[in-house]
Amino acid sequence: MQVWGLHNDTLTTELTEENFVSLSWDTINDLSQIPGGREGLKAELARITPEERHKAIPT
Repeated sequence: MQVWGLHNDTLTTELTEENFVSLSWDTINDLSQIPGGREGLKAELARITPEERHKAIPT
């Protein structure tokens, strides 16, 4: 069995009640609109967060 822990900085039940996960990338809205799967997401994160270290993006 695999279990994921979701952490939220707000003490509400919004995430479970509304069935979504908040990733805190405010500049990316709908992940399904990013082509290329995981590699596409990494490329988009590198584009919108140029201040991040190159090795920080994959993790």
